Amino acid sequence: MKTMKVDVLLYHPELPQETRVELRIPMEDSTARRLLDAQHKGLCIHEQTALYNLAQAMAFLNGLRGVPLRVEEVRR
Repeated sequence: MKTMKVDVLLYHPELPQETRVELRIPMEDSTARRLLDAQHKGLCIHEQTALYNLAQAMAFLNGLRGVPLRVEEVRR
């Protein structure tokens, strides 16, 4: 298992209100590798969709919108 750090932007579409949140998510090694490869190559994969859904769920609970900005591996 790898721990991945996901930076999420929570924002209001009409007001100047935004917050950045850092999530640490444990992921299977192969999933983390695919996610990082896709991010570097500019590809869209199912794992990214899961991160967008997670960001939107967090934003919905706060009355905002959300988008994941960056994914990177946590170095220990």
